[in-house]
Amino acid sequence: TKQNQKKGLTMASLSATVVQLNIIHWMLRQSSKTTHLLMRDFQKNYGFEVLEGLLMAMSSVGDDRHDQRMDEMHIRVEINDFGVSYPSHLMGLKTEVLRIVYDLVFINDGLSNDGDSEMKSGNRDGRFDMKTATMDDEDNNINNNNNNNNNNNNNNNNNNNNNSERHSLESLAKGSTRCKRAIKSKAALEVLENLYMNTWSKWTRMAILTCITDILHECSNLSFLLDLHLIKKLLLQMPTVESEERKKILAMLEFAIQHVDVHIMPSAELGALKLLLQQATDTDMIKMILQTFNKIVVTKPAYKHAGVVEVLMDRMIAFSQYLISARTSALNKVALNELPLVEVRLWEIKDVMEWFRTIDNGRFGSQFDHVIETLKINGKALLDQKYQWWQHTLQLQDEQHAIVVDHLNQLKQQAATTTFNDHDLYVLVMDTLLNLMKDDDTNCKLFREKRCNYAVFALLKSHDHVDAAIKMIRHQMDESSVTDLLSSLSREKESYEYRIHMLEALRQMIQGSDAAVVNIKNSWHKLGGFTTLLSLFATLDSLWPTCSASISQLAIGLMEKTFVIIISIIMAHPRNRAYFWNSRWDTFADAILSTGVLQSSHGPTIFQLLFDLAMEEMTDTTSLPLHPGGNERPRFLKNPEAVLILLKFATFCSESVQVQIVQQLLSMANLYVMDTFGAKQYLLRNKQLLVDVGTVQHVHEMYFNVLNSSTPSPLQKLLRQLIVELGTHRLSPVELNTIFRWARERNDRFHHVMELLSGEPKFPFFELECFSRGVACIKMGGQSHINIQPEKGLSIAFWLNLQSSSSVTPEFSLCTLSKGHSSLNLLEMKYHSRYGRM
Repeated sequence: TKQNQKKGLTMASLSATVVQLNIIHWMLRQSSKTTHLLMRDFQKNYGFEVLEGLLMAMSSVGDDRHDQRMDEMHIRVEINDFGVSYPSHLMGLKTEVLRIVYDLVFINDGLSNDGDSEMKSGNRDGRFDMKTATMDDEDNNINNNNNNNNNNNNNNNNNNNNNSERHSLESLAKGSTRCKRAIKSKAALEVLENLYMNTWSKWTRMAILTCITDILHECSNLSFLLDLHLIKKLLLQMPTVESEERKKILAMLEFAIQHVDVHIMPSAELGALKLLLQQATDTDMIKMILQTFNKIVVTKPAYKHAGVVEVLMDRMIAFSQYLISARTSALNKVALNELPLVEVRLWEIKDVMEWFRTIDNGRFGSQFDHVIETLKINGKALLDQKYQWWQHTLQLQDEQHAIVVDHLNQLKQQAATTTFNDHDLYVLVMDTLLNLMKDDDTNCKLFREKRCNYAVFALLKSHDHVDAAIKMIRHQMDESSVTDLLSSLSREKESYEYRIHMLEALRQMIQGSDAAVVNIKNSWHKLGGFTTLLSLFATLDSLWPTCSASISQLAIGLMEKTFVIIISIIMAHPRNRAYFWNSRWDTFADAILSTGVLQSSHGPTIFQLLFDLAMEEMTDTTSLPLHPGGNERPRFLKNPEAVLILLKFATFCSESVQVQIVQQLLSMANLYVMDTFGAKQYLLRNKQLLVDVGTVQHVHEMYFNVLNSSTPSPLQKLLRQLIVELGTHRLSPVELNTIFRWARERNDRFHHVMELLSGEPKFPFFELECFSRGVACIKMGGQSHINIQPEKGLSIAFWLNLQSSSSVTPEFSLCTLSKGHSSLNLLEMKYHSRYGRM
């Protein structure tokens, strides 16, 4: 070594030195009680410094000269007895030296405090551990055989260019993965660490990572290796290396975490990982880190609390603020380096100069402009250079260097925020956050405490970030999160897209039937959900018909989403249905009418939405439903109040639209389904619901002019038919009074209406007179009996409204029909209250 220092390292001396190191290596590997003494002498006499210096010298040549042959003009040393050979190429020499370092890691240097009690005990009492000796002897035999074979190959094929393949990276740990071994030499590891940190040779760095990976897989004292924080130091080098090296480093971290004791969490390595996530601006590197971390938490859920979730939340909040500021700044001409958060990698040289002038209130002024201009340091170079490089290049004192580094760290954190503009990375970050919060109450609580949900809400205003934001929102299904969502929804008055996206998130949230969905629906009224939804219509007051086409389309989209949420909340939920219609239906109708939407081209859409609400179904809203036919699925009413709104809205439309709507109602009134036995099911269901909400009376009030018009029309005919259809069903006392009032006022008109259904000729009509025994009954006008001379028979209609009954006289007569003065009754009708039958 001293001779090489004087004369300079030549190819000849390099080869000779490697051969000599191989001999020393062979001696150190022999199983002996004096091995640790030899290692101690090797270390004290700068053996590890020699190894590191040789590797640095060989790596400084350049990877493109790996195939350069060694100088043959040197004295060969007869070493066949040792089973040692020398390669004929530079890459082979580097591989040989790395192999030596690799083996030295597992040989006791006699100086380390690695806790190798077996070796130390053997040294004290003069005994050598047989297990260790056997393992080392076996390794020696195999390595000697390998070396002999390699030596023969070298002698026979000295000029073969493929010779370097014997020294490939995969051969560094050859024969050493059969069993676990303890790391015993910290100095050997430091050689690998120092070389990796200081060499520019990509091949050497990859070889070192392969070597460390093999050590990691083979060592039996993994915690000792973690205590050295070697992986942490490698992690911090990731921003300055390429993709292949990053993959190897992250693979080391993943392996270490997966195999370390469950109670040991490598805090230093996790700290480095968090620092990278905070400051990294390389999107590919961040993706690698997150993908690796997602795999880790699958098998080690405890790492959900390793601090990564806080970093991602903070970055997501910062990115949300960045989007808000970017939208605001877009309206003004703002310099690139004056934005609160900027894409630093896009900076030009002048922007970097300007940034240096702002450090510490302009402390440095323009003193670095010349260096920045000469070295052409743009935004990318500013972020990628190592901190030590800045101190050397700018010739900074320690205090000055600390100030620059502090400001550069802040800039990196700001610049890191803009990396979310990479859509794939943004989606990965959001998915990772979801993964870390899944089934984890602690992280979910932290998410709310940091008000991250509001940051996610803000992302809904950015078209490129909507889908992932909705996915995040829909998984926050606790009452507090739903309350925050409704609060944000009610506060927004301008952005249609924001409210539409918010409603879409809400729609996805309340799909399904799991416990969380059921809880949201059960708490909906208490959370003020209906109030929030109905307030959306108020924000559209008088919007039509003066709005632009684009605004019109967005507004109708908002109304559609609102209807969908209402239907989803009340569907199969009687209590929510009752809460929703607790306020008068005409209040809801007036809120929609005030928007002016019926004066636009979206009228058919509104009618379809109301039909959907009436049936609690989700259908296409592109056309108005016509009279059902063919194989259309039967539609049964759930919310007859929506029919009243339909009838009211129809009065503002053309007669053709009104005819279509009444036809649809007529088809629903007598709707039924046939069961497997041919019996009609649900025959009176729709009719009963329409009667219960007073449809007949509302039709009379809404269409009074049409019904009383002397000019017949298709609409008048259909309305009368609707009245008759409902009039033949059970009616409330109020509706009975209405019908008979119509009869008293205009008997001829009502007579024709009744004929539409019965097809009978004129027949006597008897009005409601009184209540008898609590039963609403039909009596002959002013008398108890009447004689009828039927020409072709007799039709009798009964309206029975059974209000009460008596336990004393449970059975009483309703009606008796006899022929002439005969004592024989043709019909006697009685009601038995105890059994509820006639």
